Amino acid sequence: MVMAGLVLLITGCTSALSSKALPATSPSPTATSGGGATPSEAPASCSASMSNPTPGDGGSETLHVTSDVPNAPVSFVVHYRTTDHPFSGATGSSGAGSFTFSIGRPTVGYTVGVEVTVGQASCSTAFTPQ
Repeated sequence: MVMAGLVLLITGCTSALSSKALPATSPSPTATSGGGATPSEAPASCSASMSNPTPGDGGSETLHVTSDVPNAPVSFVVHYRTTDHPFSGATGSSGAGSFTFSIGRPTVGYTVGVEVTVGQASCSTAFTPQ
């Protein structure tokens, strides 16, 4: 799949998220093949928010991810009205990460869903271009 015009910049998570960030979603851990987490091991969790939940048409957007899994692989899919764009990266030693990507020319007014997976945990957020 060709992703013309899309750029991904991975940076460490800053200490403060934008006051415009969407509320974090509830964690929804994925069951492990052994039937779940052991009693002494809690399931992995994550939360995700966008730096600007109502960006203008064009430009870039930043996904902020927090989790309890340090140095874990992160994958996320941005679900536009007519196409999906996958991205990947990793959390830092604190279990957090920020991922900036170009939003191109999305459909104004259409809520763009963002599904995130951090290790075995999943969470989601969204933004609506204005």
